[in-house]
Amino acid sequence: MFIKRKLVIRSSFNNVSQIIERQIRRLPLKGYYRDKRFKLYKSVAFKNKWGVITFCFCGKIVDDCSTTTVQYYIRPNLSCILSMLIEIMWLIHLMTVFLLYRKPIILLFLLLFSVHIFIYLSLIISQKNQCLNKFISVLQDSTD
Repeated sequence: MFIKRKLVIRSSFNNVSQIIERQIRRLPLKGYYRDKRFKLYKSVAFKNKWGVITFCFCGKIVDDCSTTTVQYYIRPNLSCILSMLIEIMWLIHLMTVFLLYRKPIILLFLLLFSVHIFIYLSLIISQKNQCLNKFISVLQDSTD
């Protein structure tokens, strides 16, 4: 997720900067655009606004002669990372309780928890891909 990416757009610098400015949210976690650098917050909700994860797009705009390059990277918001840490702390707590109570239940519990973490991470990755595709399509469609 933290891999730097480049998007080359055949448009003027002013046009691309206006597109970036239009993508700034009106809600908290607004983001900014100044001095050719930007920070945008994007999210995609599941059905009924359940399971929303916010991603931060940080980057800069480089003006070339006939093209404009947008260099950026994506990271999940702090709340996503904190929720993952809380789940791991719950795992440690419940494992110690089960360890004191019964040992055979621990393997079943670990299996269920690993399935849960796998599903959670796959949902995060799918939402990241949707946000990325939406970001790229807005930049490319608006410049054509």
